[in-house]
Amino acid sequence: MRSQTGLSFFGALILVAIIAAGGYFGYQWYMGREEVPTCKDDHLSCMRMCRRLATDATEAQKCQANCDGDLSACERKIGAR
Repeated sequence: MRSQTGLSFFGALILVAIIAAGGYFGYQWYMGREEVPTCKDDHLSCMRMCRRLATDATEAQKCQANCDGDLSACERKIGAR
């Protein structure tokens, strides 16, 4: 019988792949953490959603007015800090 000490080539390859994947996802988690959405970012995404979901002009204008109100509220909230 042959006793095996250490990892085979295939085992080492799997270990390197696991370490690389862990490093990649760790980096993504760390870098994603620093991005704090701003009031302007929220406003832009709200306006995009209005353009996509509104079926007529009146509905779109109401949605956009809502977004503008949310932007004003967000800026007041940030300014109060």
